[in-house]
Amino acid sequence: MTNLLHVDIEGGFGGSSISLYNLVKLLDKKKFKCHTIVKIKGPIYQKYKSENIDVIHLSNIYSFIPKPQGVNNFKLFLYSLKDIFKLPIGIIEIIKIIKQKKIDVIHLNFEGLFLMGFFLKLFTGKKIVTHFRSTLPKESFFHDLICKLIIFISDKIIFINNYERKKFLSKFKKVQSCFTIYNFSSIKFKKKKIKRKGIVYFGNISFFKGVDKLIDVAKALNELNIKEKIFIYGLPRGELKFFERFKSKIKKEKLKNIKIMGRSNNPEKIIKRSLLLLRPSRWDDPWGRDIIDSIHALTPCITSGSSNELVKNGYNGYLVKDFEPKKVSFIIHRILIKNKNMWKKLSMNQEKILKLKLKKIDRLKKIEKVFNIK
Repeated sequence: MTNLLHVDIEGGFGGSSISLYNLVKLLDKKKFKCHTIVKIKGPIYQKYKSENIDVIHLSNIYSFIPKPQGVNNFKLFLYSLKDIFKLPIGIIEIIKIIKQKKIDVIHLNFEGLFLMGFFLKLFTGKKIVTHFRSTLPKESFFHDLICKLIIFISDKIIFINNYERKKFLSKFKKVQSCFTIYNFSSIKFKKKKIKRKGIVYFGNISFFKGVDKLIDVAKALNELNIKEKIFIYGLPRGELKFFERFKSKIKKEKLKNIKIMGRSNNPEKIIKRSLLLLRPSRWDDPWGRDIIDSIHALTPCITSGSSNELVKNGYNGYLVKDFEPKKVSFIIHRILIKNKNMWKKLSMNQEKILKLKLKKIDRLKKIEKVFNIK
């Protein structure tokens, strides 16, 4: 049996954390004994407890990774330094856990844990698997240095989509133990008809997530006399001024068809009962956990971006460059009003993508092979 130590920084307040939880639940308990460290004692902590999975809360964890275009990464790095003094304490605590639990493999659930990974490799010599969760910046000297360090410390590297993996390998051509494994969803496939309503967004309320574009989409939907409302599920993570401006603009425009719902503990249930998913991200990354969940729920999606193996334009959803609000609203009108058979067709094609790209048993075999590296 392999003793696995997973390190999570979000505690259930982000997609990577929930994706890890869905993965850990599915791993063969005869082959793997899982232990999970969470930086934040959020909603996921109790979920691990309820599944009788060993979970430890350690707040002394440092992480940082440069973001794609539009973010002041130097400022972001300086802000992260408030936690860097916790790093030595966190490393000592984790080394104790590694010895106590007789850990064989360390799974860093976010590439931003590279510095912690370096010291754990140095002091324990344990096998390390690094999970790349973020979008790679096109040009970033600092990020390239971090990637080289990740390659040095990692025995295997996992990407959550082929697009980012290929981008990584175009820069670092000699890397061999590098795999694409799509995230797991807790939504179980059922053909049973469900009464659906509403258009949903899941994620942080953030400028870079493009949430402000949903206001213009809502205005355009009013002009097209579409009655369905947009429900926004999420909260800001640091962008409080943006959040206040966002709420003020909705109030100023007197929009009744866009609602801020806050964070949901059961997004899967909501997405299963929704008509459409919107992903307006400014980072051209149409492959998040919301997209994975929408495929499992057979809910068509409209997302920003131009290239994605999971969303085929006009087949199971739509890719809209820059998530141009007018164009998005016309697509919604076409799906829900002009051609009602189109929604059914898109939903049926989601099922085909699910069976073709997201076979659970295939992904499980792949990830168990990755983790089995004593």
